Amino acid sequence: MDKNSEAFAALGDACASIISSNVVMLPKRIKALLKCVAYYDVFREAVGQAQESFNFGEAEKAALRGGSYKLPALNRDRVALTLAILLEMDLGKRDIIEFLQGAFPSEDISVSLENFYYEMIEPFRQALIDLTMTAEKKEEQSYLDTERAIEFASAGLNYQAAGYLISIKEAVNLKTSDEERPYFLIMVDGLSAALDSKDTLMIRAIWAGLKLALKSEKICKEEILAIDELLRLYIVNK
Repeated sequence: MDKNSEAFAALGDACASIISSNVVMLPKRIKALLKCVAYYDVFREAVGQAQESFNFGEAEKAALRGGSYKLPALNRDRVALTLAILLEMDLGKRDIIEFLQGAFPSEDISVSLENFYYEMIEPFRQALIDLTMTAEKKEEQSYLDTERAIEFASAGLNYQAAGYLISIKEAVNLKTSDEERPYFLIMVDGLSAALDSKDTLMIRAIWAGLKLALKSEKICKEEILAIDELLRLYIVNK
């Protein structure tokens, strides 16, 4: 997604710096990663959602079962747990070397560091990106749902339009050819269904097509004017 590309690239660079680092430089790399997450709004929002109702103690117990460190399956728990551990390291509350040796045991500390990256940092990076994109999709859908909702007055737009739709159907049955009639009737039924659903986008789309078709046949002039006025009053035709 274009607007997130800078944030995703920066996150990738911050995470990659860990695998290209050594144990001596690791504290600085971790601090840089935390700063990256804190800098971008999209990451802060995703982290905030991940931390809701998160139980660090229970999550870390589960991660340590079986003798090797395993991140949770859910993206939100992966993000919350990893960030909590990195923050403890950055604040000096957790010894980095002890953690690497305990969570990713190896006789060679560089191997532990490598496993730390591939089994914790890289899954964390992907989980954070996935959470960010999911949060954005939900925000977009919420906006669309709001934009496409109609605030009906007490009488109801669909109720007021029903009589005009009946008149249109009658005119269509009398004044259109056998070949064209089914298409007109489908559009009328579609408009009725859209009005029932309160979907403004669908109402505008179907009415635009039906109105054009009726005008081409030079029928239902009064009904067209009446429905246009109804839609204008209900803030549908913008």
